[in-house]
Amino acid sequence: MMNSKSIVLWAFFGLCGGVFVDPASSHAGEADVVGVEVRKTSDATYRFSVTVAHDDTGWDHYADAWQVIGPDGAVLGERILAHPHVNEQPFTR
Repeated sequence: MMNSKSIVLWAFFGLCGGVFVDPASSHAGEADVVGVEVRKTSDATYRFSVTVAHDDTGWDHYADAWQVIGPDGAVLGERILAHPHVNEQPFTR
């Protein structure tokens, strides 16, 4: 389950595998999605590389996850961020 520190990416796939990302939908306060790269790796698989900028201060305050959400609200994928990125901003995972 996502909490207030998590980031949500809204995405949909068109005929060309296009993606729409709404950075304003992030739930991490000052966290911003500053870049997204989507690569098709097989017929039904896509790899997302997401660049996030957030004022991580340590274990008590950091962006800890992002999700790709389909147009129907289904979670298509999730990346758990296992540690703060205090000295690595922005960061890509």
